Amino acid sequence: MSKTNRQSVLASRLSGYLKESDFGLVESPVSKPSEGQLLVRTIFLSVAPHMQGRMNNNRGSYEPPVENGQVMTSGIASEVVKVNPDIASISIALGILGMPGLTAYFGLFDICPPKLKKLYLYLVPQVLIVGQLAKIEGCRAVGIAGTGEK
Repeated sequence: MSKTNRQSVLASRLSGYLKESDFGLVESPVSKPSEGQLLVRTIFLSVAPHMQGRMNNNRGSYEPPVENGQVMTSGIASEVVKVNPDIASISIALGILGMPGLTAYFGLFDICPPKLKKLYLYLVPQVLIVGQLAKIEGCRAVGIAGTGEK
């Protein structure tokens, strides 16, 4: 494993399209974990649309804006906390077992709890996940997709 910790930081607020100069790379030695901490090696990094709002100082986001010089945070799949690669690719931790799956789960059960015998129409990117969860709860779930394959 590399002995260098590499962090991508926001160098300046976005103005128009993303440019390489909007980001900086900070390198430092890898710290030894303290009691109760883990050292992980990032293998996959999720790049999600909400990140642009955080770089634009969009205060209407559910997450705080990233300040200049701060590390760009995101969901990761790492070498220490693995999804069993014999069952599925570890990149699944960025999908159903990651932020999209958690968004679907908590959106359905905490924000819009299902009521039996009601019809739900979900127009969110996690529609497949939400639909399956709603069906498990005994709801009739209807979703809209862009193509027949979906």
